[in-house]
Amino acid sequence: MDQVRSRADRFEQDEHGVQALIRDNASHREYVGRAAYLIGADGGRLVHRLIGGEYEGLGMITETATLYVSAIFSRCAPDPGVLIRWIYSPEVPVVIVPMRPERWGPDSEEWVIHLTTRSTIPVDVTTEVRCRHGTSCSYDQ
Repeated sequence: MDQVRSRADRFEQDEHGVQALIRDNASHREYVGRAAYLIGADGGRLVHRLIGGEYEGLGMITETATLYVSAIFSRCAPDPGVLIRWIYSPEVPVVIVPMRPERWGPDSEEWVIHLTTRSTIPVDVTTEVRCRHGTSCSYDQ
């Protein structure tokens, strides 16, 4: 989890709000943070246990790999009226979104591609995205 910048490991609540001991993962420095509320947005990993609660909900149902690519997909995605494209695949649903920088739509030079899978199925990027240089596309395996 190198992308997580900090982590709160201990919490205390009083009449003024919540105090948390926060550790910066890069420097390993610890400091105290104060807030009016504690929001446990950690995907059910830790917060509910630290406050003595039980986790309610679905838990982790998907994992997503996000790719930021420079490519012209105009032959794969020719409709200029569509911004977000969902591509059905029985193994891994794919979402592609143009990100410009100069043009939106099929002629966009940069795209974000999201490959989503159930947490128990590994994502194999090479079998799911088969557009090369915007000149040919194949969605069959």
